[in-house]
Amino acid sequence: ELKEWDLSNNEITWLPSEIGWLRKMEVLNLANNKLTRVPAELGWMAQTKTLDLSGNPEEVRSSANKLKSWMRGANIILP
Repeated sequence: ELKEWDLSNNEITWLPSEIGWLRKMEVLNLANNKLTRVPAELGWMAQTKTLDLSGNPEEVRSSANKLKSWMRGANIILP
């Protein structure tokens, strides 16, 4: 099972909702991409300790802020 995934610096513009199926994910690094939103399904990853969205466009903040209530205790790093 995947617990850490570094997808930083890949010019990613979107994430599929199925990413939420990775429920054992502890660290997801999406820094320095081109994400303007993240799927709500990221909130299913209840074991996440760190979600790094730094270096993405400011627009990603809106959808990422909605995850905070689902991902309690996670360190969500915003641009």
